[in-house]
Amino acid sequence: MLFSVEFDKLKRTRLLMISVITIVLVASIIVLQGLRYFQGERYINTLGWLSEGTLSLFTYYIFPPLFSLMGSFIIYRELQHDTLKNLQMIPLSNTRLMLVKILVAFCISLLMTSVLFLFVICAEFIFNRELMTIPFVITNLKQYILQGIGCFVAVTPIITIVTVLSRGYWISAAIAMVYSFIGVFTTNSSIHSMYPISAIFEISGARSVTPSEYFTALSSLVCVLLLSLLFVWLPLKKEGE
Repeated sequence: MLFSVEFDKLKRTRLLMISVITIVLVASIIVLQGLRYFQGERYINTLGWLSEGTLSLFTYYIFPPLFSLMGSFIIYRELQHDTLKNLQMIPLSNTRLMLVKILVAFCISLLMTSVLFLFVICAEFIFNRELMTIPFVITNLKQYILQGIGCFVAVTPIITIVTVLSRGYWISAAIAMVYSFIGVFTTNSSIHSMYPISAIFEISGARSVTPSEYFTALSSLVCVLLLSLLFVWLPLKKEGE
């Protein structure tokens, strides 16, 4: 019930629509860049150029701040509109209420990732119809979904700690932007498997790694998720739960 209520409240805002429009616009710009010619060939006519480039750009620059903004907004608006007191009248713990909101934000993140995948795969089909195969589509679907999940997990500590401290959702997005941008520099460094943003590529299979590097990357994201749960649980317990 709470899950559907959160979605209903979110539909009354323009944030979801703006987020989807932003995803489509940025992806469209990448398509336009691919229409340029290089040595007589267009970038976009190389199968995989668009899907790989879009996935990389969105992981480093778009998804983390966007997911962080969405998650923080869902939680923080209760404090901003002073409706949290009314919600506390429901026989439901604050911790569980917070987890429901985070789950809603996670589902929205998957929706946005799916929108991007559908846009990209349709564009690939338009420009590379003869070269596309079912394995190519399945591989990209897996990578896009895992990248979306990874991006959300990577920013959950930012969502939880910023909202619990009542610092506002725009600050959350700004921190996530810097946090994800650092991943550009860690990708080719010795800590690429330890830094959550660059580790996402190794979990999704977008980057080939050794079994030990894969385990390190997976451990990095698990630790981030556990840290997020700690941020949710400890402050709320202090409120007398």
